[in-house]
Amino acid sequence: MRGEKPVNLRQLQEEVQNRKDIWEGAQNRYRNNIPDATLERIAMREAEYQEVAARLMALPPPPVLPPICGLCKITGELEAFSRQRCQADFEVDFYRTNPLPNASDAQRLAGGAAAMAAGSPALGALLASEDKPLVSTADYIQGQIKGMPFRGWVGMTDLKAGDEVEMVAEWQTDHYEVYAIAYPAERIISVCPRCEMGRYAYGWLRVKYMFILVMFLVSIPLFILPFFNGNTYLEGMLYILDLSKGNHGKMWSIIFIIDFMMCAVLAISAYKAYAPTTCKLAEDIFRTMGWASPEKIDLNKSTARHERRLKRAGKWYSPKRKDKPLRPTSKWAGQFEYWYYY
Repeated sequence: MRGEKPVNLRQLQEEVQNRKDIWEGAQNRYRNNIPDATLERIAMREAEYQEVAARLMALPPPPVLPPICGLCKITGELEAFSRQRCQADFEVDFYRTNPLPNASDAQRLAGGAAAMAAGSPALGALLASEDKPLVSTADYIQGQIKGMPFRGWVGMTDLKAGDEVEMVAEWQTDHYEVYAIAYPAERIISVCPRCEMGRYAYGWLRVKYMFILVMFLVSIPLFILPFFNGNTYLEGMLYILDLSKGNHGKMWSIIFIIDFMMCAVLAISAYKAYAPTTCKLAEDIFRTMGWASPEKIDLNKSTARHERRLKRAGKWYSPKRKDKPLRPTSKWAGQFEYWYYY
């Protein structure tokens, strides 16, 4: 639910280590014949450690990014459904198809190896990315549809057993791994975090951000230089904008070119990282759903358009309202929830 505090994997891992240290400390005090050290206290500390460790071991496995073979669409009624709000890593670093890896292949595989060693997939994922923050929050969903089990990571959900859904998933050994789940009755879809737009849509977004950043960088000297030219700020502003004086035209050309080239490099690097990873998975999801031109789809825009239609029809309500069903929104409250209208 909106505002729900997710399970913090790293915080839980630290709590496990702290409980273990306290338990071992109690054992050492007993061995050293400290007066207040008793077997009962040791047993209590051990029980506290085992309880926290069990919670860590029971946490969800990390996401499989991208799908291994191929996606399929499943339509039907949810026979069972549960969700857990957790933190996980959905950045491009941990996609196997990432062309600009910050994480090595060994790091990506370490999660599986560590999970086997530690007995916990979630702990394995932490060990594989211990130097990176788990910045994304998502719903880990589990359930059954058409007699088959499913589980996976998607954006926020507001579903229950009995709902008719459309699911984009991949069969993996003994279950369907879910990458998106839609509720056609409300035209709502929850997708794997960061998979909300195709490559063309993302490319245009990077271009937009690039020009915004260029204008911001150009405005910095435009704001500062008038202080050092002229008796007043306005006089200094007029002086530095007068291209007929000195080398002002050349200076501003150099500033613009340098800023533009720097921002272009950043935009191209971001596009090259996201296009074959999150954008490719988004397109696969959209294509499996049967939508046209998946590379041009931006679910943020479709959500904003749907909200405008709801407002015109008088059916829209504030996402802050607690007495109404939870719904996607393009407003601030919906940032990084990864569920949308389509």
